[in-house]
This record gives sequence, structure tokens and C-alpha cells, in this order.
Amino acid sequence: MTVHTEETVATIASPLRRALSRARAERRALADRAEAAASLAEDLVGLVEAGLYPHADLVRDRLALTLAAAEAVAAGSPLLGEKWLPSLLGRAAHSTTGFTTGSTTGFCPVPALPSVDWTVLSSWSPWFATAQVRLTDALLTCWPTSAEPAAESGKELFGFGWLPQRYSDGWFLRRGDVRVPISDGRLLAWRERAARLARP
Repeated sequence: MTVHTEETVATIASPLRRALSRARAERRALADRAEAAASLAEDLVGLVEAGLYPHADLVRDRLALTLAAAEAVAAGSPLLGEKWLPSLLGRAAHSTTGFTTGSTTGFCPVPALPSVDWTVLSSWSPWFATAQVRLTDALLTCWPTSAEPAAESGKELFGFGWLPQRYSDGWFLRRGDVRVPISDGRLLAWRERAARLARP
């Protein structure tokens, strides 16, 4: 029978504690970026409804940076300032694909969101679906689920402004001040619906 001393147990437990601590830090950082994205989406809805399209374009660009930061955190990078995103995204690409993006410098450009004609109502949801898919995928990296997509996707919660959020009490879809709880299966079905509509 093997007898472990306190020192041996501490040596075994230390890497586990570090891994758990890092996972908690990643989740906090990712939740922070998801919250920032929801706030920007709320701004976008208000600006577009008010016809302030040049201002909405600026917020769309800020949302693209926020989504890229969320994706970098989900890939294991620290949450740093936006000026570091090309390096963080390059690091993530290197660790997962070996720079198949064609970059030999270690830097990757921040993925842009699709252009949108704010004056055409029907173009808002396909454009925003891209943001919905990207944020959902980032969140699911840190909060994976084994659920199967539900038959009902929550289509009444779909469209311009709705984004997923993960809180201590589960998944939610949020648009402005409206926060609706949603199961893992419905979230996956909602994400699939967004992916079908998303415009590259």
C-alpha cells in the first residue's frame, strides 16, 4: 500500500488547483466580454432605432473587437487590452491550426463583422446572427454541454439584439434589460438557427 505524505499530496494537488484557478479566471474573463457585448448590442439597437447610423457603425466595430477578445479568452489567452488582439489571436491560431491563416508573423487580423445596411430592416438579423454564433461558440468553449439541440429553438427570442449570457444560475438570452432563462438544449437549437441565417 502506498502511503502519501502531506508533501506528496500537496505536490499532486497543486497542478490541479492551478488548473481549476485558471479555468475560473477564464470563465470570469469570458463572462466579462459577453457582458460587454450585450451592452454594445443594447447600444446598437437604440442607435439604429433612432436612425443614428454613423454612430451604429462605430459601435459595430467595437462589437467586433469585443467578440474577438471573447474568442481569444476562450482559446486560453489572457484578457488584455484590445491593442494586443492581433498577437492573442495569432497565438490562438498557432496553438490550434499551426498558422493555417497564412500568417507567418504570429499576428492575426481581428475578424470583421459583415457590413449591414441599417436602413433595410431585413438585413439586421442576418448580420447580427454572425455575432450571435461567434459569442455562443466562445461561451460553449468554457461551459461545454452534452445536451442535444432541443426541438424548439426559442425563435421568439431570435433576431437583432439578442445575445447569450452565462451566469451562475445557467444560460440566458438577453436583449437590453430583458433576460430570459434557456436550457442547454434550447441554446444549442438557438445557435443552430443563428448559424443557418448568419452571413459571412
